[in-house]
Amino acid sequence: MCALPKEYGGSGDTALITAFGVWHGLKAAAKWLWRDDSLKGKCVAIQGVGKVGHYLLEYLMKEGAHCIICDIIPQNIEAVKEKFPQVTVKAPQQIYDADCHIFSPNAVGGILNIDTTQRLKCELIGGSANNQLADPKCEKMLMERGILYCPDFIINSGGLIQVADELQGFNQERAFQKAMEIYYRLLEVFRISKEQSISTHQAALLLAEKRIQSAGSG
Repeated sequence: MCALPKEYGGSGDTALITAFGVWHGLKAAAKWLWRDDSLKGKCVAIQGVGKVGHYLLEYLMKEGAHCIICDIIPQNIEAVKEKFPQVTVKAPQQIYDADCHIFSPNAVGGILNIDTTQRLKCELIGGSANNQLADPKCEKMLMERGILYCPDFIINSGGLIQVADELQGFNQERAFQKAMEIYYRLLEVFRISKEQSISTHQAALLLAEKRIQSAGSG
């Protein structure tokens, strides 16, 4: 997601607001799963600690979470370790086997396939990576394993929110306030998923279609 650079009158980098939205999305998932949206004491495995992943890690660490990280770029790992030496580092292919409460994909898409989904040792998934589900069968697998999946196009929508806000003349406070609504949007997705016994991905698509129809009729 690209916003206009600040020197051209735009809002600049969308990484921070995207991470902010993911953080609030994870808190919503925590509320749904554990009846408490605090992430203090939770173990989060972060796949990719570049821009968005790095900002997300900062939010999590400040809240008191324990983070396990991986990245294919050594400089990204070094930057994190310099700020937070207490984080645990895993090799990129080992991150799927990490014992954690939350698995957060923040690098490339298509990382949830039959193999990686079977290996996960988490209770929920939520991150900024696009198109995380490489195989539609993984939706059912996650449901059967009792792993709550936060649909990527909702939890990572902070960047889109920032770009859309540019159309009104960018206001950072307003954009971040809108990004906080990701929390409530995901709770609605989880409710639909439970009530209709469908995957959270399917529930998110239904909700999106409903909002599009509502906007069109207005």
